[in-house]
Amino acid sequence: MAWGLVRRIDELEAQLKPLKAELGAALEGHSLVVPKVCRVSAVRSSSVSLADAEKMQQLLGERFADLVEQSVSYKPSEKLLQMSSDGDDPWAPAYRALLRVRNTLAVRIGPEVKPDSTTHSSRRYLHVVAYALQPFEQAVGYFLGVGLVKV
Repeated sequence: MAWGLVRRIDELEAQLKPLKAELGAALEGHSLVVPKVCRVSAVRSSSVSLADAEKMQQLLGERFADLVEQSVSYKPSEKLLQMSSDGDDPWAPAYRALLRVRNTLAVRIGPEVKPDSTTHSSRRYLHVVAYALQPFEQAVGYFLGVGLVKV
């Protein structure tokens, strides 16, 4: 029974993955709200990490400690990110070669929760009718007429 549930969950996740990708492309930076049913939001994020900490340490020498935040993994400081994009710095290409940029798009589907003054006091919500947005219709056609909320 447990194995059957695990297989069913895997099948459902495989079916959900392309739907989330399509919703993510249509909703990036927005939330789709089906009143009293659910909310779908898509948020893009990115991070930069060191691809090779040892080489970066050799390249930076004594400056490594003040330009790289050390934890379980190495994370470049804002100063090092600026240095890696500085066109006048001859070492910028070498810094960039040792950095890794990761971009993600998270699509979350959950119950619809009405915003209240305690959780969303500083946010303004812009309601747009979904049928006015043609690309949006194509991605989530059966949700037509549902409010789109920009957060």
